[in-house]
Amino acid sequence: MNYLEGLKRSLEKVTVVSDHTNVVLLGDFNFPDIDWDLICPSQPNVLSDYFCDNIVNFYGFSQLIDEPTRQDAILDLVISNRPESLKNIQILDGIGSSDHNVVSLKLTCKVTRPYQRPKQIFDYKNANWDNFRLELSNIPWDAILNDNDTMEEVWLNWKSAFFKAIENNVPSKKIKSRQNVPWITSDIRKLFHKRKRLWKKAKSTQLEVDWNKYKSLRNKVKSELNKSYYQHVHSLIDSKNPKRFWSFIKSKTKNKSIPVTMKWSDRGVTASTGKDKAELFCKFFASVFTRPDPATDVDEDAHSHGSGFVIPDLMCSSANVGELLLTLDVNKATGPDGLSARLLREAASVISDPLSKLFNMSLNRGKLPRDWKSANITPVYKNGGKEYVSNYRPISLTSLVVKTLEKLVTRHIMAHLEDHDLLSPHQYGFRAGFSCTSQLTSLRDTRVNHGPV
Repeated sequence: MNYLEGLKRSLEKVTVVSDHTNVVLLGDFNFPDIDWDLICPSQPNVLSDYFCDNIVNFYGFSQLIDEPTRQDAILDLVISNRPESLKNIQILDGIGSSDHNVVSLKLTCKVTRPYQRPKQIFDYKNANWDNFRLELSNIPWDAILNDNDTMEEVWLNWKSAFFKAIENNVPSKKIKSRQNVPWITSDIRKLFHKRKRLWKKAKSTQLEVDWNKYKSLRNKVKSELNKSYYQHVHSLIDSKNPKRFWSFIKSKTKNKSIPVTMKWSDRGVTASTGKDKAELFCKFFASVFTRPDPATDVDEDAHSHGSGFVIPDLMCSSANVGELLLTLDVNKATGPDGLSARLLREAASVISDPLSKLFNMSLNRGKLPRDWKSANITPVYKNGGKEYVSNYRPISLTSLVVKTLEKLVTRHIMAHLEDHDLLSPHQYGFRAGFSCTSQLTSLRDTRVNHGPV
């Protein structure tokens, strides 16, 4: 009785809002003894009496299922105060191991959905890559790399010329986000349709031979679906593309999205709109950012008093730039400048020279364009309450162009340090050929040979 009284209290709250509220109750109510033509139990029953008198009749509801949903009983009900809003009610075959039939229906109502702006992407499949490279090779790059312009102007002119070639040779298209179930293949969909046809036939004829055909195909569909699902999962595990794997994991976890309302703290500022939430995240991330202490700035002449080895100036060569461009991972996210890894890789052979000159100009001037210092920030949840911005950490997606320059600088510095043996033999982090495994192996050897550390 408690659950029925709870249902009645919930209905009272709903109907208080508006007398015109469309109420639909669905589910297995387990009242096999109710005569739905008379809306009363066929034999005395306290629960059935209460349900008919205090819920169905009291609110003027109609019960719309007139066929058995489990064996010979009508257990799964569709109840509404506006039956005209419900169309095409059908009793279909059950799902999985359930002994209840599926109740299918269409509900006519107005639903306000948030507008999802179509995403504009490059259609690489239909791009004219040969003409793209030809057009880039004909651009007067030396004129663009004008020493009289500021670094910002040089970069904007360089990027503008590059995007002009993209516009002429790489078409774009709009796509809408959609839920995709990759393990349900076209063959499995055909089995779904065949299973539905056999179900309708068996239900119509009630012949044992037709029911046996339906049950046999139903079992086959279940087996094929499971097999296809696990093949898909194993392909993700074996794949060298971690992005696909983690996208799948994310789709299977609950509470993936950022909450409707975000907070700084229990008594702090709250944000509900997309813009306000972005600004709240921005303020929090800025508040925990560690700024360099001017007192600890390195003396520019410190090298003359220290190791005795002066690190030479870096000159970026077109060969080194081209090599790095060709190793860009096309699955990596694009930075705020809009230049994707695919575009840079396709153009590597013709832009490596002008890009190396652009890098050298930036290094000589000690200046970076704004695009190279900007990043698209993605808040990634860590732990604790999801509504608090303090429980997120920022992931910065920077320009792939400046990442290429960063790699060249890192190579240059590391080569100098290693050539002159300036790194401690105990430095295992951030070094090629060194790892946690090699550090633990070294620690073990020290422990065995010299006793406790």
